[in-house]
Amino acid sequence: MDIKSHRFLSFSLSLLVFLKNRGEVLSSICCVPDQLEALLIYDLGQCLIDTDTAYSFTNSTVRMAYDYKNKRTFFGIAALEISPLIPNPVTERTTVIYDYAKGIQYTFDGKTCTKDKLIDPMEQRCIPDNAVLESELNIGPPTGLQVKRYSFILSGDLRAKVRVSIDTKTCIPVVQEWVLGSSESDSGTVNQIQVMNVTKGIKNTDIFTPPKYCENKPDHTGSLKSGFTQKLISQLVMLF
Repeated sequence: MDIKSHRFLSFSLSLLVFLKNRGEVLSSICCVPDQLEALLIYDLGQCLIDTDTAYSFTNSTVRMAYDYKNKRTFFGIAALEISPLIPNPVTERTTVIYDYAKGIQYTFDGKTCTKDKLIDPMEQRCIPDNAVLESELNIGPPTGLQVKRYSFILSGDLRAKVRVSIDTKTCIPVVQEWVLGSSESDSGTVNQIQVMNVTKGIKNTDIFTPPKYCENKPDHTGSLKSGFTQKLISQLVMLF
């Protein structure tokens, strides 16, 4: 398996979890607000071993808007990947809109645009009631941010252990961490997402309107064009 195939597989698995076991109907401890905006800092380390050994580190800054009320999400992504297999760091900037009401995903970069059909409905993000409370703490002074840290095992084929820390008053996530293995021995990914600058509500709903050059693009299904942020894009929707 070459590094591009490895990268596709690892990105396809790396962000399949957030606050809910996907595909199951569970009661919950709490759910994130229906509308919020935030800055996400996402770090991903990959170790990929089969006939060759490869590793890489990706850092992404993501402007995110989550609108469960109107069934849509927005991601503005700036990503950088470093690996000894590539001569220089690779950077990409991409914007993605998931419009579940219309069943369309828009992906554009200022020059090009693709439209993909959305099959699955938007899911509300919640801490499942089978999550284990690992710790409680304050960030800052005693009257500062009160945080609870939960862990749970993702059901299904991945069986990854997820740890997520939330603001106890709002259920807004502060940080999430998880490790995923691989079908290849000694391979896997280490992931961390920090959630910053959170505000409730949507300040400018125009961000959910795609640019005019997307209007005449045909809808299609299937994977997006190659590129490491394109693999990241397909997973970010599982966060919010």
